[in-house]
Amino acid sequence: MALRRLMGMENAELFAEKIRQLREYLHKRNGRQLKLYADECSQLALVQGEPRFIILCSIAYSFAKFYEKAYISASPELERLSGQIQFDLAKANELLLSNDEPGFDSTLSQSEAAAKDLSASLGRHIVNVVSKARIKTAANVYAHGASLGTAARLCGVGKDELSEYIGHTTMSEKYRTMSVGERMQKVYAALGR
Repeated sequence: MALRRLMGMENAELFAEKIRQLREYLHKRNGRQLKLYADECSQLALVQGEPRFIILCSIAYSFAKFYEKAYISASPELERLSGQIQFDLAKANELLLSNDEPGFDSTLSQSEAAAKDLSASLGRHIVNVVSKARIKTAANVYAHGASLGTAARLCGVGKDELSEYIGHTTMSEKYRTMSVGERMQKVYAALGR
């Protein structure tokens, strides 16, 4: 099945635009914008039911975190990785627009894996940045109205990990329990639909 048939032409164009934006924010080394971008993509992932947006979130959150850490931000390895991922994202866009779904998926996954590898080699933390990014994204999806199980499944994280993360934040105090209908109304309102 071709990517456009799988995702719909509108989604292919939306993906192309989101990839272009991510490349721009990586080039500018704009951590704040990367976080806002990741939040927006997490909402899109929920509304579209499309986990490929989660990979874009993961890359964006990871680089935002890298840019916050002076020892990583100043490293030549990060500069090389940023350039490589920008190149890979341009390639992913070409593959997307030429309906090469396996190539597109592979290129996106390789970009996320490269960020994970940098986190492992330069990071000074127990959990890699990509895993943290996926959990944070899942929490954001949950905050926008998805159930815990849906958020965990969409973002590829464990329900227990997500629940623990949410329990350590103040999210549960901010958001009351909602019905599925209320959740979807909130999501559509957030996206202006």
